[in-house]
Amino acid sequence: MITEIFLLATALIFTGVGWCFGKQNGIELASEATIDYLIENNYLRHKMKDEEIELIKWNDHTQN
Repeated sequence: MITEIFLLATALIFTGVGWCFGKQNGIELASEATIDYLIENNYLRHKMKDEEIELIKWNDHTQN
């Protein structure tokens, strides 16, 4: 009986850990995909700086 409780507790703990890591990774992937989509369809103003994308404020008209 003790072994089964230990295995259940271990399964619950690592299910929670996997869910947390997966959730964080999913948020990062979704955010990256959304920003890439908005840039490709010209909904976000941006400029390239050293192979990185720099987002420009929508009301900043000093940047071209």
